[in-house]
Amino acid sequence: MAAVAAPGLMQAPLWAAESDIPDVDPCVTRAGDVADERLWDRSYDVVSSGLCFPSRWVDRFFEDPDEVSDDPAHTQLRVIQANRWQDDDTRGEDLTVRARVRLPNLQERWYLVFRNDDDVIDDGEGLDDDPAEVGVEPAEEEDTTVRAAVRWAKKVGGFLDLDADVGVNSDIKSYVRTRYRFYTPLRDGPWWFRFGETVTWEDTEGWSARSAVEFDRPLNTRLTFRFNTEFEWRDVYQAEGLDWSWLQTASFYQVLGQRSAVQYLVGWSGFTDPVFRKENMRTAVRFRRSIWRPWLYYEIEPYAFWARSNDFEGVTGIVGRLEVQLGRYD
Repeated sequence: MAAVAAPGLMQAPLWAAESDIPDVDPCVTRAGDVADERLWDRSYDVVSSGLCFPSRWVDRFFEDPDEVSDDPAHTQLRVIQANRWQDDDTRGEDLTVRARVRLPNLQERWYLVFRNDDDVIDDGEGLDDDPAEVGVEPAEEEDTTVRAAVRWAKKVGGFLDLDADVGVNSDIKSYVRTRYRFYTPLRDGPWWFRFGETVTWEDTEGWSARSAVEFDRPLNTRLTFRFNTEFEWRDVYQAEGLDWSWLQTASFYQVLGQRSAVQYLVGWSGFTDPVFRKENMRTAVRFRRSIWRPWLYYEIEPYAFWARSNDFEGVTGIVGRLEVQLGRYD
């Protein structure tokens, strides 16, 4: 996806060696540059182009699927097959499909979006998703919900994203989601700060909100540290007496080359009521690589978690993913 210029910070892609830093501005939109390339190769070419700060490279290589305010793609399709195996003999699999089509003649801010997963509040920041949840369906859900929406998205200046969805799911129930995201360097230093707020209303489910605070720091051209804190409130949590859920994660992202990277993560989560305490701990290593063609990826993610409901007895597992990304830029 294309990058936006960050004043005072011009950095080569994280995978570049110091001697490979180009003499051109790496923070330019790549839509024009990819116009003559083959349709199937454009998504990865945009992802691999120079970005203005390391956390944006991380987001794009690991794919933030809802990052559209500065994305030159007119159309994008992502298909992800995931399979999970655990040492407690549980297994799961997911087939995730997400699509986005830009509506013409509407100032390039309006999209049609489609997805087949259930979490309408999902901010698209799937970097911290729990691999142990792959293939786990809510007890009351028998079929995967398909959602379609009209999305408005806009970038305000260089550091603020706004977007909103109005849509309907396959059960003919409506939903509305609004999101605000702000990011800025701290005192022109190596640290970056990001804040996001998402508010959602869904028919029968009621209101929900998620607040996220994130700090990023590049340690060198290949290694980035990220610390994330999230709080989430839902009407259904209130009905169960749980109040807010919370999550904290600490991650290192290591770039291995133009087509591969790895994430090392530790995290802990819980609820604020009836007792503010840790309910789960987990750790994971997520390896991601582009293979054969630039639009085809695979991932291997071994993990372990410890849940209070299981007396913090450790469970290990592994998730494998195969992903196809297709985009149209002309």
